[in-house]
Amino acid sequence: MESKENPQLPAPGSNDVVQLWKRVSGSNFQNLASGHVTNQRPRLVSGGILTDEMGLGKTLQTISLIMNGGFKKGPTLIVAPTGVLSNWEQQFAEHVKPDRLPRILRYHGSSKFHQFKKADILQYNVVITSYGMLASQFASANWDALLGVNWRRVVLDEGHVIRNPSTRNAKAACKLQAESRWILSGTPL
Repeated sequence: MESKENPQLPAPGSNDVVQLWKRVSGSNFQNLASGHVTNQRPRLVSGGILTDEMGLGKTLQTISLIMNGGFKKGPTLIVAPTGVLSNWEQQFAEHVKPDRLPRILRYHGSSKFHQFKKADILQYNVVITSYGMLASQFASANWDALLGVNWRRVVLDEGHVIRNPSTRNAKAACKLQAESRWILSGTPL
């Protein structure tokens, strides 16, 4: 997962393909999907899609990534169905040593969160929220909280929830600003 957050274009002379880009003719790059060739360095995406069957460790792998990267670059946002929010908190508590446990905010349920601003959220290392809360803030144009933060990483758990781009959940998720984006799903896309 770390290598997917820090992708590198193929080196000169390499036949490697990275995110559908292949180096051709020395300093040119060809997109294998479109056939487009450019002499400009393509922008690579940071993150990816992690799809394994239920119980194979998607949550634990993601927690390991979060903990290994530290929090100097900013907080991580985890968006999940309401029924899974407590699982994330439990998994952090179970797998992270108490003296290393990040400051976690479960941003869901209470009306006090409607008053939260970006500065309040930035006091935490990990924010766990629901698709419903994210969509609600998107619809209300309360973009100073979740949608106002430049996240180090956004993790969409059960990410198949956003497969229809016309839904509020998908539109809200696309408005989030993040250095890296991850989708986790055990459901076939």
